[in-house]
Amino acid sequence: MRRLRMEKGMRLEESCMPASPSPMLVERLLREWRENGLRWEKAALQARGLGLLVFNPALYASEVYELFLRKYPPAPGAILALGLNPGPYGMAQTGIPFTDCRTATRDLGIPLELPGRAPPGLARLLKKPGGSWRGTYERSSLLIYKFLRLAWEGLREACANWYVGNPCPLLFLDPEEWNVTPADPRLRRLAIVSELRLEALRRFHQALKPRGIVCLGRDVSALLGPLADSLVGPGKVVRYEHPARAVPDSWARGLIEELGERGLLRP
Repeated sequence: MRRLRMEKGMRLEESCMPASPSPMLVERLLREWRENGLRWEKAALQARGLGLLVFNPALYASEVYELFLRKYPPAPGAILALGLNPGPYGMAQTGIPFTDCRTATRDLGIPLELPGRAPPGLARLLKKPGGSWRGTYERSSLLIYKFLRLAWEGLREACANWYVGNPCPLLFLDPEEWNVTPADPRLRRLAIVSELRLEALRRFHQALKPRGIVCLGRDVSALLGPLADSLVGPGKVVRYEHPARAVPDSWARGLIEELGERGLLRP
């Protein structure tokens, strides 16, 4: 009887563990990440025609992203998270979504000093005229990593269950207004921007086969939410506040609650 109970307990424990990361999936996602970056080069050209400065960290920081993905691989069926586009203090420097240099070094063990992999043109913009940095971390990174720690046991398990597929890999800067997102009216008038975001979602879904999709922010929810519903079913899509201006603890716990109600935290 004791042996049977132990075996039952072992099966229960195993059933709570995430699916094992797949080397084949990592290769597919790396290929899609690069191809997505290349597809957006045409949009970058059009955005520059509007007077915006445009940078593509999916291309210039691809070696850091590859290091991250191989070190913290997602498992097949992981939750697919969709954000807006890179922030100047996060992915634009590290190549990793929602991750600044401080977080990459401290939490991921990927040493990066400001301004990370930012090209010289962007690095100059990240400094004030006096030479000090405009910012040293990305606020969204604080909330995302707090959520990951609370939702799962350790970052390896968290990354096995949570994958950020950036539908738009471009950083847009207005010399007058600074950071610009795909929700900006100027970019909305470019049909290619919406088309490429939708195409990216289709391709990331095809590669990952996620058990659920999280749309972060109103703009992402409005544009990508209907397609996400059709891909995984409305009951498996979470439309949630973007972390940029939220309160860290309540934002993280609220997202965990939303995922838990839909049975998405574990496979």
